Amino acid sequence: MYSDDVGRLIEDLVRSLTDGRRSKARDSNVLEVSSEDEFNNLLSSNKYVVICFYKPDCPACKSYVPIFELVSKKFRGIEAKFIKVHTGNLKSLSRRYKVVAIPTTLVLVNGSEVARYEGSMTEIKLMTFLIAAGLHP
Repeated sequence: MYSDDVGRLIEDLVRSLTDGRRSKARDSNVLEVSSEDEFNNLLSSNKYVVICFYKPDCPACKSYVPIFELVSKKFRGIEAKFIKVHTGNLKSLSRRYKVVAIPTTLVLVNGSEVARYEGSMTEIKLMTFLIAAGLHP
């Protein structure tokens, strides 16, 4: 995805953004999408869309979703929409984006996928992933 030197610089930037600034995920700006129409409307009205495909009973998802919500707050200053998609409720979206593992995080720019990560991430790794995908807090 990026060279080792660039990766280290990004990780240093992310660490400086996260040090001493931990807050509760309850105030996140993550939307839970309940229909494909709602998803399509969000997709067409936002340049950047970050999606977390998950299931509530998935152990990895249980630990990752709060991190996803926490990180979403750090990106409030940009025009990005952070959304969660329950794969059990919206199987059509899971098929559309070929989600085979959960959690899966996608970054879409103008409706096109630019980055994908399967599995859970730490706060620093998620922020690094998003910055590498072109989003900046």
